[in-house]
Amino acid sequence: MFLIINLAVKTGEIDLLQTSRKLIEQIIEQDMAAVERYNLKAKAHHVLQTNMGPSPFEGNIHSSPVVLLLANPSFDKNSSVDDHHFKVDGWPLAGMHPSAPSGMRDWWRPRLRKLCEIHGERTIASNVAALQINPWASTEYDERLNLPSRKGQIALAEAAVNRGAVLIIIRAEKLWRSSEVIDKYSKTFRTNSYQNSYITEGNMPAEAWRELNEQISRASRGQVSSPTRVSNRAADEQQELPKVAGDVEFLSLRMRLNGGIPALSKVQLGNGSLQFDVKGDIDEVTWARKQIEAGECIVRIQGALFRVKSTLGFLFPEWLSISAKLEPLTTK
Repeated sequence: MFLIINLAVKTGEIDLLQTSRKLIEQIIEQDMAAVERYNLKAKAHHVLQTNMGPSPFEGNIHSSPVVLLLANPSFDKNSSVDDHHFKVDGWPLAGMHPSAPSGMRDWWRPRLRKLCEIHGERTIASNVAALQINPWASTEYDERLNLPSRKGQIALAEAAVNRGAVLIIIRAEKLWRSSEVIDKYSKTFRTNSYQNSYITEGNMPAEAWRELNEQISRASRGQVSSPTRVSNRAADEQQELPKVAGDVEFLSLRMRLNGGIPALSKVQLGNGSLQFDVKGDIDEVTWARKQIEAGECIVRIQGALFRVKSTLGFLFPEWLSISAKLEPLTTK
């Protein structure tokens, strides 16, 4: 089971590279057995390149105002094991850097060239990210393959929705839209052509092209998009939630063996979602994570009870940052 976490990079605490490494380790643990079984019977062009390792995202998935939704990393004669390990300070989407390995550089730079002409290469590298529904590279994508990591990849896209990013579906539209959060989101678009992965005005709906350029311009000026009210069945069925943290009363995560109590901070409430940090020693934070994973974290908001529901997460030794959905509890 996963926890959705707020993946915003916190200066002096967690950097993007560390978060990426932990996610990769998690995906390897989840997927490897299934990948090995699949490869035993897969056709040559579908074989997953385990030597490349998983690449769940490119760019700063934590804060980029534009997120491209793809199928899986490509693999061809220009690919190398260095492709997804290449990093350059100030270039989160490192494949855009002129010194990037050719397999990455020759894929990313042509596809984002038009945006670079408008905003500049470094601005695009800092404000465009990409997610793969299947993080393992192959020559051709097999849409029938469903790995355990898929839920986590979709949850990362849903987290981008929660912070108001523009989503552009380039590949695997049906799978990405299996999430109602993504499907019903007003800023989810797709390219005009399934065969063309270039981000250009001609390959985008007019509204999408306008929206993504406005988002990038605002981000380059230091303006952050507001969280968006997502229209979906679950959200519509529950009450409008208050905006202030003081209205949230945690009815669990308050006691544990030996009297240690994990500290809760940075509580933020949105419509249908709750964000908060858990801090303490490693035992306390581990205990809190298990409580949330088991669905035993209950909160009271304006007299109504909700269960904290999470689907993706990372545990750091003394800190856990949660961005979860709220499930109304019916009392009889």
